[in-house]
Amino acid sequence: MFKAAQSKTLLNIVSMCFLMVAFAMPAQAQPLIYQGSSTLLDSFILDAGKVFGDQSGIAFQAAGSSTNNGVLSILSGKCAIAGGGRKLKPEEKEKGLVETPIAINSIAFMVNTQNPVSSLTKAQLKGILVGEITNWKDVGGDDAGIMLVFQPEKSATKSVVQKKLLGDKAMTTKGFPVKNSTETVTKVAQFGPGVAFNSYSLAKGVDGVKVLAVDGVQPLPENAKSGSYPITMTMYLYTKGEPSGAAKQFIDFLGSEKGQSLITSSGMSTI
Repeated sequence: MFKAAQSKTLLNIVSMCFLMVAFAMPAQAQPLIYQGSSTLLDSFILDAGKVFGDQSGIAFQAAGSSTNNGVLSILSGKCAIAGGGRKLKPEEKEKGLVETPIAINSIAFMVNTQNPVSSLTKAQLKGILVGEITNWKDVGGDDAGIMLVFQPEKSATKSVVQKKLLGDKAMTTKGFPVKNSTETVTKVAQFGPGVAFNSYSLAKGVDGVKVLAVDGVQPLPENAKSGSYPITMTMYLYTKGEPSGAAKQFIDFLGSEKGQSLITSSGMSTI
């Protein structure tokens, strides 16, 4: 009987020890999930997420798509932070979303490295995009037809080009459409007569691709920040309500010296 009581006491002590260890262990932090702009993700968000995760211990998970998909994802609770290339619409703000500007993105025009053209004016670019200029010889290049590679229809980048370069003129429908913005760069690298526009951060340093100057100005981060490069867009992170928790920690990290360095080295400019 004594042995049974002793065993029961020992069992109680072991159980208490397990409970104490369980209470002493910190709860596993929930991952920070990003969805939205693939341009942001591929430029610096993915790299920033890795560094942030190493420093904070908070796992960073991300999926790139589009600005609109990011907004829908955060509204439906699928992510805690979303990225995009436009200001929030009034109806999105009414639903509690908040925007935080994090970078300035130069929209670069690119051609194949075999193309002798290195610079175009805004007027020439407009002529190409609306279909009034259809041969490279008309802008100082070879006698070859211009093949325009289109951004996806709902691309925020495409909306900015329409607003800042074309105004009320419609973009031509003649060209090569792609499913996502990254494909614009790969297609230009493959086709000599191709031309496309995308974030400078995605086009710079890609084999087979040459980034054009616009009115003699290259789409470098310092030119975007100074305003000398004419076609830029502000990039944002969106949260439900004011940034808090892991989302705020990540935004604060992007504002740190290391975060700012990741933004500029990607080819975008800091705010």
